[in-house]
Amino acid sequence: MKLLAHLFLLFEMISSTQNSQSNVLIAGLMVLSFVFIREGKIEKAALFLLLAAFIKPFALVGFILFLFFPGKIKMFVWSVVWTSVLFLLPLLIISWPDLIAQYHNWQVMLNADHSASYGISVMGWIQTWFGLSPDKLIVLFIGVVLLLIPLIATKLYSVSRFQILMLCSVLLWVILFNHKSESPTFIIAMAGMAIWYFTQQPSTVNTVLICVAFLFTGLIATDVFPRTIRKEWAEPYVIKVVPCILIWLKILWDITVLWIEKNKKTNTDS
Repeated sequence: MKLLAHLFLLFEMISSTQNSQSNVLIAGLMVLSFVFIREGKIEKAALFLLLAAFIKPFALVGFILFLFFPGKIKMFVWSVVWTSVLFLLPLLIISWPDLIAQYHNWQVMLNADHSASYGISVMGWIQTWFGLSPDKLIVLFIGVVLLLIPLIATKLYSVSRFQILMLCSVLLWVILFNHKSESPTFIIAMAGMAIWYFTQQPSTVNTVLICVAFLFTGLIATDVFPRTIRKEWAEPYVIKVVPCILIWLKILWDITVLWIEKNKKTNTDS
């Protein structure tokens, strides 16, 4: 299964690396953070997640996963410590005024690019498929609500499968609702889909979904597809994001089924 998972990610990883982007690193840091949380190594988990967040702020969504494990106070303390260290680390090579100027420029850039595009995202899919131009904040709000709804299933917090499904949901969410998502960023979503599929027993529906994702997310931007298909069909209609949307919705459904089964078992035992 590990070999198949690696093969599933291979083409997207190569594509992202060839574009000289840090998305493979971001995916790895977010997954490693989750691994360290499960092992009770809170200080390492906080460090890896904050390293990712200082490169791309959307990684902060990963802090949701800390809710499912003990040591929340320790997590908060270590997060403050590592944030302070990483915030001040550039002082080793630049002055304080230059550091503040850099962070200010970063903030200005983030504010300015919010209206630049819809990206290969849910917003881009709505625009290109349905001719609508939704308010990004409204779409983001709906996405946040859908992401957080599973948190009401507190009985599942200690269930390993639920924890893994939430990791997958987070990895997909940060791409689906990111208005700056572009093709090289999809290694993060692909990692979420790989973990979702290869950590459970295969089913017909899941196998169909993962095959569709491999073809139309993992390979659609490569030379496997003719240039005319890529330029006249795949890119204009943001085909790359569609399998990710389908699998993210399936993950939410899997969480719902898991919750229902947990409640049934609790009622039976009582």
